[in-house]
Amino acid sequence: TPNDLAIFNRDYPASNESDLYAEGKVLYVSRERETNNACFVFNDLIKVRIQGQDEKIINTSDIRLPGKHNLENVCAAIMAAKLTGVSTKVIASVLHTFSGLPDRLEYVSEKRGILFYNDSLSTIPEAAVEAIKTFTNKVETLIAGGHERGIDYTGLGKYLAKSSVRTMILFPPSGDRIWQAVVAAGGDKRIIKYDVSSMHEAIVYASEETSSGKICLLSPASASFGIFKNYKDRANQFKKEIEML
Repeated sequence: TPNDLAIFNRDYPASNESDLYAEGKVLYVSRERETNNACFVFNDLIKVRIQGQDEKIINTSDIRLPGKHNLENVCAAIMAAKLTGVSTKVIASVLHTFSGLPDRLEYVSEKRGILFYNDSLSTIPEAAVEAIKTFTNKVETLIAGGHERGIDYTGLGKYLAKSSVRTMILFPPSGDRIWQAVVAAGGDKRIIKYDVSSMHEAIVYASEETSSGKICLLSPASASFGIFKNYKDRANQFKKEIEML
């Protein structure tokens, strides 16, 4: 209603154009541009601008949550918090300390010089791409695949073909289609693939193929059902097998 508030992300056509249909007062978030009545990223700062008045919230370098894509989530949370009366001091304090949720870009441990990260909550290809981007050129091994939902993996395949990933460890059945997308993009010329049916197999291959100082990332781009009960079971098995190395 006109008494309500609506926050839209300006960085995507669908959400940016949705403000035309909003009944409430419209506000925005963006990590790409300055805009009025918004929370946005500008020159490594996060600012809130209401009716032309700017307020600095925090430096992006002081935010513990990893990944540039998470700056969109940070801006949305800041805007919601400001609108409900939370002080800037409290907002900044939380952003200084909050490092993320379990199973979402979660650091597990270092074994044999390999850094293991758990992103089991990544069940769509876009999330897997953003996860790899977070660790600039450090992800050497990707564990992916799982339940088949008919998702289009074309974009993921194109990204992987040009990424830092050198080894792919894939669960059925969606792992096969992910690999087909990689092959279609020419990535099979430099990426090696292992098909596995258990997390134990996956971690054995990962420990053999990942270089010291590089990252093995579990970011499945698929739901977990089949081999695993759910994403939490998948994550727990990942952690257990790493611990046993």
